[in-house]
Amino acid sequence: MNIEEAIGKVQQMPKGSVLVARPPFTWGAEATFVSLADDFRIPPAVADAGFQYLLERDDLLDLLGFLKKKRVSPRTIAEFVIHYAVTDAVPAWIDDIPDVT
Repeated sequence: MNIEEAIGKVQQMPKGSVLVARPPFTWGAEATFVSLADDFRIPPAVADAGFQYLLERDDLLDLLGFLKKKRVSPRTIAEFVIHYAVTDAVPAWIDDIPDVT
């Protein structure tokens, strides 16, 4: 599963899980959902496989709620989420995307 597909399945993510992916982070990067270890890190086996933390389920749901008012494709949603996860800020280009009428 890639990041774009994973974001489409966010409603199926177990509560308390996080989205992890293998860099470089693009819409097509390999991704999966995992539960954090007791020390609030991704499990060592997942990290050893090259995956890095992107966002937790609740943050993803918040971002998707924000994007409901925009005309965006699944790929654009993935790029938006990646930008937010990496920079901790909404990308400026989202203002150029028209709202749903």
